[in-house]
Amino acid sequence: MTISMNLWEIGESNVLKSVPKSKLDLEVQLENWIVDDPTILDLDILVLGRQVHTDYGGYIDILGLNKEGDLVIIELKKDKTPRDIIAQCLDYASWINELGYEQIHDIYKNSTGKMLADSYQKLFDDSLPETLNENHKIVIVASSLDESTERIIRYLADKHSININAVFFDVFKLGDKQILGRSWLKDPELVEEKSTKSKGRPGLGIYSSTPV
Repeated sequence: MTISMNLWEIGESNVLKSVPKSKLDLEVQLENWIVDDPTILDLDILVLGRQVHTDYGGYIDILGLNKEGDLVIIELKKDKTPRDIIAQCLDYASWINELGYEQIHDIYKNSTGKMLADSYQKLFDDSLPETLNENHKIVIVASSLDESTERIIRYLADKHSININAVFFDVFKLGDKQILGRSWLKDPELVEEKSTKSKGRPGLGIYSSTPV
């Protein structure tokens, strides 16, 4: 079943009034919003870079690092087909799985001109972990989610305990205001828990990278 989001305004006498959706090129805006404030995805991450070039010729829309030192792939569905978006995400995951400590530092420095340890300390009020990239997760962001993409994500998460999820957004018009709505395909905590039980810690595979 294709996932969709709807809102209702509770009016006088508890009468419900449907809130119409607003026309907006949402997926063009979403990448900027997420980079500016990743918490709209309920993710407490440091953005390492956007349009991060992989050795396999692809570009990760947004690559982040969480407090545990694990990498987070955030990929916008845009106009990609279900087959393309899933294949791309798994391809990106296979690439970041091999990233070493220094490579992660270089990605951040090349993207921002800043030192990773300093930015991590400022954001998380803690020292950068000595071990990075033990695990990783994939988050697919969309303005809508089709049945095929939903089915594939559920299969990978439920049957193979891959830390993959999807979040979709809609914009609604309420009077002269626009409201952004968000919904997850699967409960993020349950996805993390299942992946933890399967692999020891949340993530897609286990790889340890320590500084030389």
